[in-house]
Amino acid sequence: MRFTIKTLLVLTLLIAGCCWHFLPFSPKIRFHGDDGVLTSLGYSEPNSGKVRVKFTNAGRSSIYYPGVPTNDEFVSSFDLVHDDKPIYRLNPHWQVIDFHNRTVRKTKLAPGESAFVELDFPDSFFGFSIQFQVTDWRGRKAVVKSKYIQNDLLLPN
Repeated sequence: MRFTIKTLLVLTLLIAGCCWHFLPFSPKIRFHGDDGVLTSLGYSEPNSGKVRVKFTNAGRSSIYYPGVPTNDEFVSSFDLVHDDKPIYRLNPHWQVIDFHNRTVRKTKLAPGESAFVELDFPDSFFGFSIQFQVTDWRGRKAVVKSKYIQNDLLLPN
């Protein structure tokens, strides 16, 4: 049986492509505030009661998150978690329907791009982590979770 260099190259590329396709999905997401590393909450506007948590895709490939149909910069479905137990769920279980019965589409987040999780209600929780589900181009799912965020609005330093 004779192999040519061309056959060897094609076979090597085919095997490498299969290996790359079956790699596990482990997204690299960095959660941060406006001033850098996020360890505690503070309202951006003192009278508003809304908090935005920024997250950035720190990986090498695009990811997809559940986006709000009216504004692609925001996550439409997430959990607040304390001691690995959900304490609040927005659109529980990552449903594909928003408040107006519209389908929530997956929003692409390229490497280096950022989006936001917006909270209207954190003043009743002492601290929590934010988690939501993302997918890759293959449809593989993973849950991303922020580090524990202390609510300085309730706990004075």
